[in-house]
Amino acid sequence: MDLITSARELSKNFITLIKKYKYMSFATAWASTEHPAFQNLLEYQEKIQHSTIGLHFYQTAPEVLAQLQHNKNVRFILQTDGVFHPKLYLFWNTPTDWALLSGSANFTNGAFNGNNREAMLLTKGESVDFFQEISHFFKNDCFDKAVEISDKEQIERYRTLYHQRQKPIQTLSNRYLTGNKHGEMGKSILSTNILTYSWEKYFKTIQQDKNHSFKDRLDLLAYVKKVFQDNAKFLSIDSEIRKLISGLPNNARTDKNLDYGWFGSTKSNGNFSRKINTGNPKIAQAIDLIPLTGDVSKHDFLEYNKVFRQAGFNNPIGVATRLLTMKRPDLFFCFNGANKEKICAELDLPKNLNAERYWDEILLRIYDTAWFNSSRPQNTIEQQAWNGRVALIDCIYYEPKKS
Repeated sequence: MDLITSARELSKNFITLIKKYKYMSFATAWASTEHPAFQNLLEYQEKIQHSTIGLHFYQTAPEVLAQLQHNKNVRFILQTDGVFHPKLYLFWNTPTDWALLSGSANFTNGAFNGNNREAMLLTKGESVDFFQEISHFFKNDCFDKAVEISDKEQIERYRTLYHQRQKPIQTLSNRYLTGNKHGEMGKSILSTNILTYSWEKYFKTIQQDKNHSFKDRLDLLAYVKKVFQDNAKFLSIDSEIRKLISGLPNNARTDKNLDYGWFGSTKSNGNFSRKINTGNPKIAQAIDLIPLTGDVSKHDFLEYNKVFRQAGFNNPIGVATRLLTMKRPDLFFCFNGANKEKICAELDLPKNLNAERYWDEILLRIYDTAWFNSSRPQNTIEQQAWNGRVALIDCIYYEPKKS
């Protein structure tokens, strides 16, 4: 009996065993394709007997289903009274010549090729009774209770559900990918202030804005909200007010002294300034896609960015998020040169994020926080802040550029 504690050693043993023995059976909670052991499984899949893979929590990669859809000796567990959770890999020539890998490793890249901490036992034996007992388990307790999934439409349905569930699964792990190398583990959630604040702590923190007046920020958000409520189309808004909304110098006539630079000045972007001044239809079309209330999906956001880029921009993350912030301060913040260094340091991300990574690696984390999901407060000032709670992140991370 041998103890295996590293992914490299586990993978090496699996590949050796599948090549050596005539047959194999396995039962695993989850599986993925991007590791050498899986590629060897495909190469020798004619050896597979009565094998079962779980699909609970959508942790099994859809490509596993696609790659094994024609193998009648592989089935999938969709529903059980509990979670299907075995990790057993049996290899044999005869009932008196077999080997078993058992322990904590699912058939995934993390266990067989990654950084998971697993422990497996390799047992080689000659006991016919044990062989019959475990063979019974593979067939009667696993395989016979599972189903074939060979229909392409079923696989595509699973693929859709899998991708829908991946972000919530990732946030539940309390750790996030860094932007430096895909697959590396980033900071623990416990070391990031913005992801662990309660509403009370967050509200107290944003009021301590040392660069701008917190109340004046709220006044700007309230003013712009009223403008959007009164104008269904961006181009129907007075041109000077459009400049104010866009973060540009303007002659807008307002009751209060509203600074266009709060939440991100865009005056240094000459291309954007010219397009706002001339009423660019693509920019207007883009911002008109975003509803004033209700949910905004990732698809909505990426479509907005796609149309915005058609106005003549490559990666317009700063100016594009400025407009989004003004229309939906409850969901977006302006990601710009004055705040991105500090917020990216906080979340262990690079500063050169594109639109999709802004959504996936910053916004989705924010949407998972206690302060974002808190109930609307009763106090009037708190209500105003809560209505613009994501935009007000700028109060924490804004750092004036050194002249």
